[in-house]
Amino acid sequence: MNFSDMLKEKGIDQQRVLVLRNRPSEPKLNKNLPWLAIEKPELFQAYQQAHGGKLQGTMKAMIGGYVASFIGQHPGKATFVALYKIVSFKPLTDKQFWAISANKALEGFGMKHWHAKEPDQSVLWFNLVRSDFYDHWRGKLIVN
Repeated sequence: MNFSDMLKEKGIDQQRVLVLRNRPSEPKLNKNLPWLAIEKPELFQAYQQAHGGKLQGTMKAMIGGYVASFIGQHPGKATFVALYKIVSFKPLTDKQFWAISANKALEGFGMKHWHAKEPDQSVLWFNLVRSDFYDHWRGKLIVN
């Protein structure tokens, strides 16, 4: 089975799908991310809703497209979590970002994510809507 074939079978253009292989650098978060993805999907989703650098720009350009979310657990292999529609985004200040309860909960798992370097600096917070795309494979499908 090929992931691009799975997309095609559901009528999704693979050119409109951004594949994320999540592997946090924070040890506690990295260890708990597979559990969060299955047992606390709202926290896992929040983890994906803000990114910096090039990824933030890429996601902004993909509005209307999708994020295929995987967790990298072994070199060359990743476990499927979900397919999310990228609906919209809004800028958040540091204060707004950390006021989101899911981000505070993720901080308890060691997330150091984003902190503004300047008072007027913001990060984009993406509105991601989880689809039912092969939901029965969540946490079970491992890809190369």
